[in-house]
Amino acid sequence: MLELAQQHSDIKAQILYAVKAEFAQTFVDIARRRTVLAMRRNYGLDLLPIFSDVLQKYGDWSQEDCDRAREDYSIYMKENCIPDFELSS
Repeated sequence: MLELAQQHSDIKAQILYAVKAEFAQTFVDIARRRTVLAMRRNYGLDLLPIFSDVLQKYGDWSQEDCDRAREDYSIYMKENCIPDFELSS
């Protein structure tokens, strides 16, 4: 968790930049297409609370928008990106 704490500000800036400057509209778009956050430990799943926090505070996203985006991201990653051997462990 120390790594995340040290890079917390960078992650927030990346999320906000992806939404405000690059018009990203989903967590998948932010984490996989606009940044490399999905390539981090735990496939970016541990960063989703930070995504939600930043986008609710600065991106005009509602709690419902974030909840839906979090669920969509989890499903997408499990179905398309996370290897089967990782899912079964």
